[in-house]
Amino acid sequence: MKQTHSNNFDILRFLAAIVVLYSHVYSFAKVQDPLFRLTNSIGFGELGVAIFFVISGYLITMSWQRNNNILVFLINRTLRIFPALIIVVLFAIFLVGPLFSELSIKEYFVNKQTFSYFSNISLFKLQNYLPGVFIEGNTTHKINAPLWTLFFEFVMYLLVLFFGLVGLFHSFKKYSIVLLVIGALWYFHSDIPNDLFFLKIHVGNFISFFIYFFMGSLLYVFRDSIPLKSRYLIIGSVLLIASYFSKFFDLFIFIYIPYTIIYIALHVKAFGTFITKHGDLSYGIYIYHYIIQNIIFYMFDYKIGIWYAFVLSLIITLGFAYFSWHGIEKKSLALKEKTYIYFRNCLKKVF
Repeated sequence: MKQTHSNNFDILRFLAAIVVLYSHVYSFAKVQDPLFRLTNSIGFGELGVAIFFVISGYLITMSWQRNNNILVFLINRTLRIFPALIIVVLFAIFLVGPLFSELSIKEYFVNKQTFSYFSNISLFKLQNYLPGVFIEGNTTHKINAPLWTLFFEFVMYLLVLFFGLVGLFHSFKKYSIVLLVIGALWYFHSDIPNDLFFLKIHVGNFISFFIYFFMGSLLYVFRDSIPLKSRYLIIGSVLLIASYFSKFFDLFIFIYIPYTIIYIALHVKAFGTFITKHGDLSYGIYIYHYIIQNIIFYMFDYKIGIWYAFVLSLIITLGFAYFSWHGIEKKSLALKEKTYIYFRNCLKKVF
């Protein structure tokens, strides 16, 4: 199976980011997501995020199995998430906030809420608002809502590290434990209250992300045993449609999406290279689009057509994503080896 070259992982992540961007236009317009109206189960936003988690599960597990050095793994994951995140947080605080706050510049910067927005960099303690920014009547809009999923993404990285250290990825019997957990989580998923938290972690969201991520991981670990065939994809599509009115629809979604995405990534002729040759813009789209949409809807007094807002926000966001990749992300990832050597030497001095 093709693993790293001539695959469609980059374009699928790009499209997933655009799907999330598209879904949030409906959120701002206060119109129900059309995919959710159709399925009454999953919207475009959840679909886009699911694709991200499936691909991450596959590729991060691959990364660990190819180099199971703990320090290398943590450095690589950290450099992928945090540098661009820090920049988008600074962008929100020092540029977007002062320009769009209904407070004066002085009032804005002396407000404690302004600098507590830095807590978003931690992933764990999110703050969704800046003082006086993006207010619509009695409603204060979140500054950058999609950031909440990054915490779960990083938690999945740590779980891959844990599973790798205890040897789950090298034994069918051991990894079957993960399969049983996935099955059990799905079975009880619908009965979990929407407001259930454990250690400040939303249990329902964790379960959904866990299932998608480790279904992707499973498809890598058992890549020699699980056939990716078009006929199985067709059968899966028929079963998904047939289960539409049954309680098994959600189950088929959790299976169908990962299988379909990995099949397209590895067994469909490479497409979209005219886009991906400009870099991996998916993360930049994901972390900037909501702020851009906030600005657009605010400037149009929240009276703008859905498709006009979609196209305008997409064009502007692509510019920010291009800057994020070439100005921040790519340069940060280039520091992997130097960062590893630095921390390795530090650890040698300590121990």
